[in-house]
Amino acid sequence: MYRYRQFLRIDLAVSAVKPSVKSKSVLTASLPKDSVVDNLKPLPSCVYSRRSVSSDGGFQSQTKYKVLYDGECPLCMKEIRFLQYMDKRRQNQLDMIDISSADYRPDDNGGISYETAMQEMHVIGPDNKVYTRVPAFQQMYGAVGLGWVTSFTKLPGMPRLMDIFYGWFAKNRLQWTGRQDCATGQ
Repeated sequence: MYRYRQFLRIDLAVSAVKPSVKSKSVLTASLPKDSVVDNLKPLPSCVYSRRSVSSDGGFQSQTKYKVLYDGECPLCMKEIRFLQYMDKRRQNQLDMIDISSADYRPDDNGGISYETAMQEMHVIGPDNKVYTRVPAFQQMYGAVGLGWVTSFTKLPGMPRLMDIFYGWFAKNRLQWTGRQDCATGQ
C-alpha cells in the first residue's frame, strides 16, 4: 500500500508541476508552494481493510478458525508449523491457540478446558461451532486450501474408521512422545 500511495503522490505531483523558465523538462520543474502534494492527507483506515476472497469468488468475513493444540507435543508441532506456513498464503484464516501455554484461557476458547483439549483435537469455527477429531482436521485443512487432503475421510465408512484410528492415536500420543499423562502418571 505504501508504494501505491507513493506512486499516487508522484502522479499528482507531476500533474501539478509548472515547468521552470530555465528548463523545458517536467522532471526538473518546480512545484508551486500550495501544490496538491503538500495538501495530501492519509486515506481513512477503511480504505486499507482487506477482505479475503473465497475460491468461488465471493467474499468471506474476517473471522478465523481457532485451532487448539498442545504446544509440548512434537508431533502436533510439526503439523501446526506446516499449517501456519500454509495459512500465511491464505490470509491467516487460522488462529493457533497453545493449550499448554500458561496464559491459555478456556473462557476465550468456547469453554474448552485444558483437560478436555488434551483428550482430542478441537477447532472452533467462525460461527463458534466446536469441531473435534476428524471433522476438526477437515476444517483446519479446508481453511488453508488443503481440503482435498482430508477428502478421503468423507467416503462411506471412513469417518467411523478414522475416528477409531484418531482415538487410538490421541490416547497414546503422550506416551509416544515421551511424556506422561498428569492424571494417571503414565
